[in-house]
Amino acid sequence: MDASGESTRNGVETAERLSQLMLALATVATRIGSAPSQTAVFETLGAELRELGLSSLVALRAEGDSGFVIEHSSIDSKVLDAVRVLTGLSFQGYQLHPDRWPADVSEPVLAGTPLFVTDAMPVALAEVPMLPPNVIKAALRLVGWSATTPSVHAPLVDQNKVIGLLAVWGGDLRPEDLPAFTAFAGQLATAIANARLQEALRQQMVELSRVQLQLLQSVRLAAVGEIAAHVAHEINNPLTSVLGHLDLVLDDLPADAPERESVVIAQREAARIAQVVKALIAQAQGPARTLEPTAINDVVESAMLLLRQRLERVEVEVSLERSLPPVVADVSELRQVVLNLLSNALDATPDGGRVAVSTQAIQHHDQRFVELAVTDSGPGLAPGEVDRVFEPFFTTKGSGERPGLGLAVSKRIIDQHGGSIQAETVPGGGSRFTVRLPAQ
Repeated sequence: MDASGESTRNGVETAERLSQLMLALATVATRIGSAPSQTAVFETLGAELRELGLSSLVALRAEGDSGFVIEHSSIDSKVLDAVRVLTGLSFQGYQLHPDRWPADVSEPVLAGTPLFVTDAMPVALAEVPMLPPNVIKAALRLVGWSATTPSVHAPLVDQNKVIGLLAVWGGDLRPEDLPAFTAFAGQLATAIANARLQEALRQQMVELSRVQLQLLQSVRLAAVGEIAAHVAHEINNPLTSVLGHLDLVLDDLPADAPERESVVIAQREAARIAQVVKALIAQAQGPARTLEPTAINDVVESAMLLLRQRLERVEVEVSLERSLPPVVADVSELRQVVLNLLSNALDATPDGGRVAVSTQAIQHHDQRFVELAVTDSGPGLAPGEVDRVFEPFFTTKGSGERPGLGLAVSKRIIDQHGGSIQAETVPGGGSRFTVRLPAQ
């Protein structure tokens, strides 16, 4: 066969090979396109490319950052552990620095142009200049990417922005494969963008559900307000009269009269009714509050002092973190919350049981909070009770006990202070109520 015939045959083989590669990558793109999350996209990508004899790495670009953070690698975890031991560097989460790379590699990548790399060593040496070349070479050999291993660097472009980088190596990669991986990188970028949109939509749905629950709670509290106004009008006046006449009866009875005990009981029960009415009004309207920097440890200690006699029947564990930042709160309202939580914990805990109170400073979503936790060793909350425990009038106590407004009032107070309160059942028995308030 002459030279022209050989060239023609090679051209046909190259075209067929490229066609097969594009078909295989199209199948991979279809599968990653149906992945429900970004994590699932990467897992599917790694598994599918391994079937083709290829290793892969994906690094994503942070908003406003020139670097790329490695989010995925199909390299075996044991190999990555060996690289970590060898170099002290963690592969996953490592930030690549294209601005350090040789210009003939960095400029196309940052411009969104894929390229075929035949020599990885200059890039690796520029990426981690603090390591000796022999260490870098050893690490590259471990992951199957030596200086002589060809690789494809395909930028991930979404809406004309470079959002990341796909690196592929292994198998029999050739320069003529670049168009196939260019198209695949575009499909991968679309899959990542779609997965992010799906995740954002799920977050929005969760937030919508939370807002709907808050709206339902507001409607319920509004109904409580109407009930409270009616109860206050219908009960307060005759109740005041009843209490006044009971006082008169007590004044007229001799100190040793056997009837005094019955009158005292009636007076105490009437006073309980008055407390229920007062709680209803407080739930519906709430007192005018005075917000000021408040040390939550002082509030906890003062509340425990008020309940010291009841606390004597249980084992009390107190762990208050010192030097806590203050919270902006109404002291009396915050004390009411602590008293409610402690009272509920004592009601749930049998004699000799345990009640734990703790405070600590925490960081959550770039914001500092002061956290208060009250834990009891009672029977705990059933799954349905965890969801309903902050509803007005809901109670796990028996008849004749308090009317089930303490936790509802506490939640309203904490919500109005910009905080949160959660209930959970503790493994092994017991309940924990956790309050978080923004730190000043």
